[in-house]
Amino acid sequence: FEDAGVPIVGDDIKSQVGATITHRVMAKLFEDRGVALDRTYQPNVGGNMDFLNMLERTRLESKKVSKTQAVTSNLSGSLAGKIED
Repeated sequence: FEDAGVPIVGDDIKSQVGATITHRVMAKLFEDRGVALDRTYQPNVGGNMDFLNMLERTRLESKKVSKTQAVTSNLSGSLAGKIED
């Protein structure tokens, strides 16, 4: 990415600007601007402990729920509270 001059949005810089907070802010921004969201997703690509925890099947479901709730909890629209695969 660096060689190509492509920025990495959501790169986990000590969990300060990770994919989840980026996803949360973008979803809220779209809703605030009148975009009707019917679904959204966040690819699970990474190398930190969150990613490692997602690979462990026993922890996958609870991690998925917490990530989804982190994004949907500040939305008032149709996605609020929804958890889908």
